[in-house]
Amino acid sequence: MTTSKERDLEARLEAAFREHQTATLVAVTLGIVIGVGVAAYVLNRTRRPMLRMNPDDPEQPLFI
Repeated sequence: MTTSKERDLEARLEAAFREHQTATLVAVTLGIVIGVGVAAYVLNRTRRPMLRMNPDDPEQPLFI
């Protein structure tokens, strides 16, 4: 049989677990959104100079 102290402890542990789970989900989601945004910005920024290059130039580097 469980005592009221054990039930109270179990309830507090479950509440703490749910709170931690929610905070982790928010942090991961925010990290993904920021990461995708930064990646899109960097890829868009580095792509512009390549569009101005002459594709027929034999001295043009193959990879930038």
